[in-house]
Amino acid sequence: MSKTLLVLAASRYQVEAIKAAKRLGLRVVSCDNKPDNPGHLLADRCYQVDTTDMAGILEVAKAEKIDGIIAPCTDVALPTAAYVAEKYNLIAPSYQAAVILTDKWLFRNFMRDIGMPYPNYTSSEDTVDTCQFQNQYHNCIVKPNKSSGSKGIAIIKTSDELKSRIIEARNQSLDSVVIVEEIIIGSQHTCEGILQGGKVKFFLITDRFTQRPPYTTTVGHRVPTTLGMQRQKELTTAIEKVFTSLEIQESVFDCDFVSGEEQVVILELTPRLGGNSLAKLIRHGCGFDITEFAVKQACGVREEISQVENVSPCAVIILGTEKTGLLEYRQQYASCLRSKDYVKDFAMDYQRGDKVEAFINGRNRIGEVVITAENRDDLDDRVAEINTGLGISVR
Repeated sequence: MSKTLLVLAASRYQVEAIKAAKRLGLRVVSCDNKPDNPGHLLADRCYQVDTTDMAGILEVAKAEKIDGIIAPCTDVALPTAAYVAEKYNLIAPSYQAAVILTDKWLFRNFMRDIGMPYPNYTSSEDTVDTCQFQNQYHNCIVKPNKSSGSKGIAIIKTSDELKSRIIEARNQSLDSVVIVEEIIIGSQHTCEGILQGGKVKFFLITDRFTQRPPYTTTVGHRVPTTLGMQRQKELTTAIEKVFTSLEIQESVFDCDFVSGEEQVVILELTPRLGGNSLAKLIRHGCGFDITEFAVKQACGVREEISQVENVSPCAVIILGTEKTGLLEYRQQYASCLRSKDYVKDFAMDYQRGDKVEAFINGRNRIGEVVITAENRDDLDDRVAEINTGLGISVR
């Protein structure tokens, strides 16, 4: 395809989309505010423009005469992609839909208005109301209204923690707005999928694992899911209702949800590729390249897709440390691990002795491992063995 694709952001999680675009023969332009991000080295042209700067990105789109725009694995850039797409009649959800889906407060209000389940929530602006809310629900979670990668999110159990956590979340929110909501008790999952004609034509549900409280950073995904078929159907029906209400008919999507005692509750649903190497999970678990599909879709190429019935056991392990310090891990074990046939990808972002930050948000990961297995039980055992064997710690 002799077309130009504008990719918003160029961190490690956008590299897959840039590589896919290059494989397809596209000219790639990358934009973000960090000139040393790895995606820029792969692009044909790069610009140091913040992905939330709509006017600046629009100027880049005009100068480069783009044929498509994509914001893979990032919520904060999605409204910008939609804004530019509307101006140039490109493929993307509407700007209004993108704003609702990437703003937690607006999304909770929207789910309430269309009669969908949602967590009880309140604003942090009124301290008295927030304390009363926390006393009512006991275990609550504080979230920046507009952010990504679990930055600024923390579980609180006492009112004494509330004020400091709200300050942290406000510092991570693009609009300085913070919400406090009840924690839905249940199993946590992610769903990556493709919407065509308003229907979910392809989806993969993962079992999602997170950092120990008070943080919620994703530390891994495993498939096939342990979620029952009835709950899976409940989820896809809910996703279709949300997208139909927003007049979205065609899109890849990423959804985080909880399967509670009584029903499925969608926490986030965005029309973009998911991060945390979920595309690798789909490639090894389903034999399908969803990243290439999304790149083609952004450039106006429509391909019919169907559901993959048999999912091969596969896991993504996101590596991190619970404390800040100088990284230590067992290099000999890591070397042996790379030679295993069930290890499909293994990357360490840092070397022994490097300073690393506590893994309290997605940016502070230190590496990842993608593995396969014969069945789910063996997969779970291998994940546990790898986490123990690497012996990751800090000094």
